[in-house]
Amino acid sequence: MHSSTSNSSSRAPHGPWGRTWLVTVVFVTALLGAYELWGRSCGFAPRLVDTPELWCRVRQTVGTGQPEETVIVGSSRVLCGIDGKAYAEVNGTTPPVHLGVLGSSPVLFLEDLAETPQFRGTVLCGLTPHVFFHPSRQHHFIAYWKEGPEAMWRIWEEALAKPLRSLLACCSQDMSIRLIGKSILVNKGRVTPAQFVTQPDRSVRLNIPPSLFEHEKRQRLKQYNVPSPRTEELQEVFARITAATQKIRRRGGQVIFVRMPSVGAMLELEERLYPRAAYWDELLRRTGEQGVHFRDYDALQGYPCPDRSHLDASARAPFSAALARIVMGLPQNGMTLHAN
Repeated sequence: MHSSTSNSSSRAPHGPWGRTWLVTVVFVTALLGAYELWGRSCGFAPRLVDTPELWCRVRQTVGTGQPEETVIVGSSRVLCGIDGKAYAEVNGTTPPVHLGVLGSSPVLFLEDLAETPQFRGTVLCGLTPHVFFHPSRQHHFIAYWKEGPEAMWRIWEEALAKPLRSLLACCSQDMSIRLIGKSILVNKGRVTPAQFVTQPDRSVRLNIPPSLFEHEKRQRLKQYNVPSPRTEELQEVFARITAATQKIRRRGGQVIFVRMPSVGAMLELEERLYPRAAYWDELLRRTGEQGVHFRDYDALQGYPCPDRSHLDASARAPFSAALARIVMGLPQNGMTLHAN
């Protein structure tokens, strides 16, 4: 009798469970669909979070040993301004690998490539003066990479989540209920999408609504007003970069420095704090490498920079194609190396 009662209580209760689950799935799908449509109408877009795992996942592809391999390092200007597909269509190779990081000097990342014996290709090294000439001694992305096997499972976890984040805006960190609620409270009912939208290849699309352009111009001008380094600090930076470029060159690779466009008050500020002769020209002299400065080429000028500092998304492809044609015309492996 006891056994019969036990078996009866363990059975699932009767009811239209199939219909219930179907209604639940339809309701949740409709709710998410409505949230997705609302987010996109407010300017949100599918956006990856640029985590150390994502960077390491891309970093794993570098070091093929092929001279055609191209890697891009730098900060937001190269991430926003260089379209890998458009660049590759011109030079006839696979798209460059984006290893740049927002707000970070590329010097440490250049040193990381210099310590990779399998890398024998080309580095496009973006130069944004206030970031480039103030490099750090460490970066958490590279520290994470050097953890090796301990970090691999987290890297693969990131790879599995990547397709969904690339398709749906509602999977973006920016559209979490907490951040949306905070944005509405702070901005009096207006939501503000992320300004830098990370793409699957780790490049970035600039996404500044017209209503925020003037505010962004003022804020970035303050942000870029960074005092130039002291003489001894600058000499150390030149020494670090020269050592890294020499290692890459000895393996048959090359580094090409790229000065991306900036305009108006931003350009004036940068040229006052970081005069070309003492910084750009001296960098090329010390390293013996080639450089592409946007002011030296008509084909790299005249593109819109909504915040004075980054190329508009519409300019990425034509600018990248023009850059690729210029790079193809440069001598290989730089100029004759000058003594320090």
